[in-house]
Amino acid sequence: RDAQWGNYAQTMFYDGQGFLVQKDLGISSSLELKDATVCVTQGTTTELNLQDFSNQNDLNINALTFEDTDAVVAAYQSQQCDAFTNDRSQLAAISSAFEDRDAHVILPETISEEPLGPVVPHGDEQWFDIVKTVMAILIYSEAYSVTSDAVPTESTGDTKVDRLFGLEGSFGQETLGLSQTVAQDVIGSVGNYGEIYARNLGPGGINLPREGGRNALWADAACSDCPKGGQIYSAPLR
Repeated sequence: RDAQWGNYAQTMFYDGQGFLVQKDLGISSSLELKDATVCVTQGTTTELNLQDFSNQNDLNINALTFEDTDAVVAAYQSQQCDAFTNDRSQLAAISSAFEDRDAHVILPETISEEPLGPVVPHGDEQWFDIVKTVMAILIYSEAYSVTSDAVPTESTGDTKVDRLFGLEGSFGQETLGLSQTVAQDVIGSVGNYGEIYARNLGPGGINLPREGGRNALWADAACSDCPKGGQIYSAPLR
């Protein structure tokens, strides 16, 4: 895809394929889906991943395929299948709209790797660098505990924070045609990475847990030896 369409700037969300089941099915692991019927969209990598998972674990899963996601969801809700498989974020978003959403659970296993992030068209290197820079601003702002409610406009006494927010020196933003206070503009408008996650994917959105997962920060900026267990980090801005 990157050879044909564009360049992937950076992973901003780690997703992966999982399974949604009704709680009254009484299972707590996808490894318990022996001889189960699983609804899946046909002709997709999701279907191929399901086949691989079934074969590797000798589960003899029966794939019930449909042309689109709406048909898959309808079949799952009418109990034509025991489980519904898709990316975990999709499962969370779809099930959050169910009237009986508390009657369903996403099983803990992730059977594929689906890193997601913005794509920039080939040939626009400046825009590519700007996208990466804004992403770094979002991540570092959370690491520095700077939120949209308290964007620094005067020196904080912390050189790293002051440099990021254009209050002391520069991290090179002017070479990209960005203002000295670009970080103030970004965080003041949309918040840091954690705020965006909470608003769209966390408690304010589809309620997909983050703490301790791959979409948590790698570590506090103030303590590189204090890992948070996640994989969200960025190259230094200097």
